[in-house]
Amino acid sequence: MAYRLSIHQIEQSCLFDLMWGQGQRLTATIAFPQVLLTLYQAWRRAYLGYYKHVGAKDFSPLRGRVGAMGQLAGPPVDWHSQLVQAEARFLSEFHRWLKRGELFDLRSQLATPLTPGSNDTLFLTCSSLELARFPWETWEFGRHIEVVRSRSVREARSPSSLSPLPPRQSFRRGRPRVLAILGDETGLNFKGERLALKAQRRCLEIHYVGWQPGDESRVLKERICRAIADPQGWDILFFAGHSNEAALLDGQVAIAPQTALSIRDLSPYL
Repeated sequence: MAYRLSIHQIEQSCLFDLMWGQGQRLTATIAFPQVLLTLYQAWRRAYLGYYKHVGAKDFSPLRGRVGAMGQLAGPPVDWHSQLVQAEARFLSEFHRWLKRGELFDLRSQLATPLTPGSNDTLFLTCSSLELARFPWETWEFGRHIEVVRSRSVREARSPSSLSPLPPRQSFRRGRPRVLAILGDETGLNFKGERLALKAQRRCLEIHYVGWQPGDESRVLKERICRAIADPQGWDILFFAGHSNEAALLDGQVAIAPQTALSIRDLSPYL
């Protein structure tokens, strides 16, 4: 069984709109503490600092640059400690906010299985990028609920400059189909990903698409989008490579050196 929860930020407040069953509905409005955004940004900076200086030692493009000759090195920074503390501070404030009294009825409903013994699914939609970034999967309901992110039905698809879509097949049999997109490998190493996919060949039907030296950007983008829109459909879309949040474009994935596809570009084909 499923719940649908939409969270809308309206100036300094958030509207929680929960729907389930045959038209049942609960709404609640709660003040939005701006400190959450401050703590989230601190957590994000600590995360990026950790993986730049510690977590990506094998990837030279992500390492810190050597300082100018003759400069004294400052004391070492415990990036892991900073990351753990920033995460703890944000999650503490985030969970305190979600435990506010205004959300009591909504929490109580989510704590109650729709059918006895069931593990329900919560389809979550956020109206702003700032809200969507938050780790809603950590919300504690007193029981297991799978949180699934979904796009708002009000989000219009932007027109694409690529080719029109072929019709999809409504049903098919056989092994699950996987489309593996191997993007820009600069500073990365996809050996582990290739081995992991290869190990699943007996139970998965795996197709690869990606950049080859000499590919033109337009041709590569067209090939990837056409592959995604294959009429047979896919069970898994796997991407390896660099990405960029790029808020105005809903995010980007680097499919080749100096070449990226935005999620807005890909949406009509998914």
